[in-house]
Amino acid sequence: MVNSDIDYVTTTLGDSAAHLNDQGHPVRLLTVFTVPIDQVLYGLYAAESADDITHACESVGWPVDRITGGVHTRTPRDC
Repeated sequence: MVNSDIDYVTTTLGDSAAHLNDQGHPVRLLTVFTVPIDQVLYGLYAAESADDITHACESVGWPVDRITGGVHTRTPRDC
């Protein structure tokens, strides 16, 4: 994927999540990151249900391979 493709996918997935959020399904795309050598794109979402995330992705033609719930992150203080 080239940067313009990643930007397009990020915008499209973000818009889809915002649309669902406006309809009362709390979904938020937090970040997207890629692993070019593996040809993989990951999206980190905040949502109440995995079904809402699946719908946000599939409604814009982006297939969901796997959803993992209960992910926690930490940011170092000096970042």
